[in-house]
Amino acid sequence: GSSVASELINNLITKIKSPGIEDMDLFESSYQYKTTMYSLKMLLLIWNEKRINTDLDCQRGYTWNEERQQGLWDTLLFGHRIPEIHAIRAAGASLDVMDGKQRITTLMNILNNAVPLKKAFNSEKLNPLFKELGSSIYFKDLPEKLQTKLLNTEIPVAEYWDISDEDMVILFRKLNAGDPLDEFSKGIANHINLRTRFTRAFTSPQEHPTLQSFFSASDIRNSEDEKFLLRL
Repeated sequence: GSSVASELINNLITKIKSPGIEDMDLFESSYQYKTTMYSLKMLLLIWNEKRINTDLDCQRGYTWNEERQQGLWDTLLFGHRIPEIHAIRAAGASLDVMDGKQRITTLMNILNNAVPLKKAFNSEKLNPLFKELGSSIYFKDLPEKLQTKLLNTEIPVAEYWDISDEDMVILFRKLNAGDPLDEFSKGIANHINLRTRFTRAFTSPQEHPTLQSFFSASDIRNSEDEKFLLRL
């Protein structure tokens, strides 16, 4: 009887000592990050110093059309929130953009007078501006007070550091989880080296036999759509 009781007690003690869910520590990520507010003036400075890199291996090319560009002009002028940019803090205090390439590139092009504000796309509230300055207005043409206001606009930048290539790819996929990918794009995303070597060079994937080994015939046919390729 005592041996049975002793065994029961020992089993009970073992169970009590076993870690439960409430005892588990949170798993720590292998990287660190913080969110910093950057003025557009500061971002423009480091952009023009070529310290913002938007060409990570996992990034697609620049794809925003005129309508999207004008939408960002509207966001700027009316003081709407610009979503957070995610970037890796790299050597020389530079930023490697993981998420937000389209936004940051368009913003910098606007501020560098490469993308004008166009009357055809914008609100009637801006008619007085167009009446005074014309139907296409570059940033440099805006009143100085308005230029200063826009340059002082702040946007959040989530900066990551001490991040491995593997975690960077995982994080990139999580950040872009809300944007469904077709099968061809998934294939490219899963073969980062292939993406690096070929997606910026080929016009049609069937021209390269290495690509054929990774994608089905239907995937390759789909890729013939020019807009489809532009989304990579």
